[in-house]
Amino acid sequence: MSEYIGVKAKTAIIGAGVTGLSAAWELTRRGEEDFVLLEGEARPGGVIQTLAAGEFLLELGPDAFLAHDPRAGHILPELKLQEEVPPQKEGSTTYIWKQGRALRLPRGWLRMAPERVTEVLTTQLISWPVKARMAREFLWGEKPNGKRAGTRSDESVADFLNPRYGREFTEQVAEPILGALFHLRPEEASLRALFPKLWEYAGSKSVSRALWREARARTHPNPGRVGIQGGMARLTDALAAKLRPGQLQCHLRIESIAPRKEGFRLRTSRGAAECERLILAAPAWSAAAMTENFDPELAGALRGIAYAPACLVHLGFEKEPRLTPGHALFVPAAVKTATRAITFVHRKYPHRAPAGAALLRLAMDASKLRDFNEAQIILMARNELGAIFGVKDEPCLSHVQRWHRAAPLLQAGHLERTREVLQRAEKYSNLALACNGVHGASVAACLQAGRMAAQKDHAQRHSTAEGRDT
Repeated sequence: MSEYIGVKAKTAIIGAGVTGLSAAWELTRRGEEDFVLLEGEARPGGVIQTLAAGEFLLELGPDAFLAHDPRAGHILPELKLQEEVPPQKEGSTTYIWKQGRALRLPRGWLRMAPERVTEVLTTQLISWPVKARMAREFLWGEKPNGKRAGTRSDESVADFLNPRYGREFTEQVAEPILGALFHLRPEEASLRALFPKLWEYAGSKSVSRALWREARARTHPNPGRVGIQGGMARLTDALAAKLRPGQLQCHLRIESIAPRKEGFRLRTSRGAAECERLILAAPAWSAAAMTENFDPELAGALRGIAYAPACLVHLGFEKEPRLTPGHALFVPAAVKTATRAITFVHRKYPHRAPAGAALLRLAMDASKLRDFNEAQIILMARNELGAIFGVKDEPCLSHVQRWHRAAPLLQAGHLERTREVLQRAEKYSNLALACNGVHGASVAACLQAGRMAAQKDHAQRHSTAEGRDT
């Protein structure tokens, strides 16, 4: 007696995070209806989760994305969500904690290089010897080691910054940013993967001057990251709403994948499934487990992409306590706190907290909290908030969100690792890899990866159909 085939479709998409949802939407836009989207969790969306807690709106994963990024600029108009994006405030509103003070981060320094000489001269984040060194690099330039970018495969952010701006800049500026945003130290962060513009300009006589010229050439200000009025889950919910009944199947775990002559056979927690083409939109670590049985080398390459844990703590206050100016504060590792960054959500996204209230999101170092329960984590967050700002107010809301594998670690050599993954997957013409970590880690990168995988699937299907007609 043959095994019951619970799901049968032309295309199966594994993973209903933002990548898989993007792939499904692209197939729908192209008139493809014979596909299924399979998700092991109870709901779609992956790490994008928004929690309504009374009048507060908590982002339990990514809190914004680059809406004008060419990789994602299409999505808001297509989903009719552009009216839910409030105007972005201009100017640098990020601070770094140094010796008991919050010091403003000059414009462009989130991208690891200055855009304005005047801000370099006036900032208190770095000493005058470092300012003189940065000014010299801007005015006369230098070529560390005499190498051009094209002769190297990659280097760490520290290897790039230290010869140009010195270790003080790397430790005081780069370290807190990389630690809070990417869970990496400058010595291990990939310059090419994280800061492609710096990599592009690495062979220039002056990197700072190249970035300054680019900033001056912009016809519009850099829009920065934007949030959605009802939270980031509005994006994934809108994508899921485009699916037809039965196309999304949650609580369905993929146990193994077996290539066949004309497609794939999937063993799932609810029986077998068959498809002609497969889009693998799960994170790299999950995709490794699924491909182990039929291609150990591909699985091994996928496992080479490491992931970092994360811990986010939200604290809500009925009245805003005394805080530093701005929208966010980065805390260097040298301060010895578990808190690496604090976002003042009520300022950055006013629609996520009631008027007059405050909502803080603390990004904590998850490696320091492995043995802590939620109550202990909240107590630590409150104590560290008190130590930094002197806040003693009792929060009216507290929430802890832990992710065991929050985001891929874009370590030096990352692009070589992803290239190996893609090369090993090329042998399967009917398989499209859109794994988080392979094509980038940002929301915009995931949206693009899903769309490109669906376009590949669409093109291959029509190419096959034309061949059969011929």
